[in-house]
Amino acid sequence: MQRLHVDDLSGHLLGGEQPWVHLNMPAIAMEDERWELSDGRELKRLKGQAMAPDIEGRRALYERMFDIGAYNFGAQYQQAPFEHMNDKEVRGGCFAGPDDEWGFPTMWFGKVPETTIMAHEVFGVGDYNPGSPPREMTEEELERCTRWGDDYLCRLQADPHAKFGPREGEEWPPDPTAKPSSPCLPPVTVGEPID
Repeated sequence: MQRLHVDDLSGHLLGGEQPWVHLNMPAIAMEDERWELSDGRELKRLKGQAMAPDIEGRRALYERMFDIGAYNFGAQYQQAPFEHMNDKEVRGGCFAGPDDEWGFPTMWFGKVPETTIMAHEVFGVGDYNPGSPPREMTEEELERCTRWGDDYLCRLQADPHAKFGPREGEEWPPDPTAKPSSPCLPPVTVGEPID
């Protein structure tokens, strides 16, 4: 059956108590597939390959996704209807960017069209998934970023054009046990009365 909705006839039957064999053949393979045919032959399809490339290849399917939208393409062509999607077919939130030049995770807030996410997840377009959440910093990364940040604030006092990064002469990757050079920020005592 061609899927139309998460609770269409197939969805209703698959969610019921009776066991069903679910034969799912998306237009674009989401993983390597191996099918044993009744005559003993074996059919293989690699991740990213179209089901019938002579009839509707990857390029045609990619264009079709933008024509009909992510919701319809996910259901009708990939046999994976979305459970929830807003009318504008966008996902909002905090997303991951590529790591910065120092290896720290980056993030941004905004909205990403579901077709852009599907272009990456289904067709492999782009270096990273625009809909992926930001990764957590490791303890070592957090320590290093804090140390560099403290040092950067010190250097800014002497040079307003200073750039963030490792201290001059620090090895890369840096020694996580190294301490910042002499502190330049005045010590702050918590709990001092304010005049």
